[in-house]
Amino acid sequence: MTKTISIGVFFILAGFVLMAVNQLAYAQPGLPLALKGYDTVAYFEAEQAERGVETISHIWAGKRWQFANEHHRDLFVENPEKYAPAYDGLCAWAVSKGYLQPAIPTAWTVENGRLFLNYSQSVKGQWETRKRANIRAGDRRWPGLQEAAAQFGG
Repeated sequence: MTKTISIGVFFILAGFVLMAVNQLAYAQPGLPLALKGYDTVAYFEAEQAERGVETISHIWAGKRWQFANEHHRDLFVENPEKYAPAYDGLCAWAVSKGYLQPAIPTAWTVENGRLFLNYSQSVKGQWETRKRANIRAGDRRWPGLQEAAAQFGG
């Protein structure tokens, strides 16, 4: 009987420790929030821009990523590169032109399994008029912009 109680207490304490670790993971001060809190997996799975929940998050690539549900978080944890936006979430049109500009999570496109964000809906419209050429140009210019992007805080 005592052994059963001890095991039960152990699992309860372990649960509290895991909850505390999870709280620390998403409450790290100074850690940037990816996509302004939007769920990057939702663009692919739900085909919409959907806000994530603060308590369902994951730290990856120096940012805190939030998700609408645990399933989306689990998909991201399995393969973050698949779901992370191109150009570190910066404006795809600006990158294609050779400069850096922030993007909004609601001006988005998924093309060939990649997520692209843009500065605004009107910029997204411009970017989409020559989408393939803009992706090629962005992919070509991105390596030269990556270092500046890290300083930019994309």
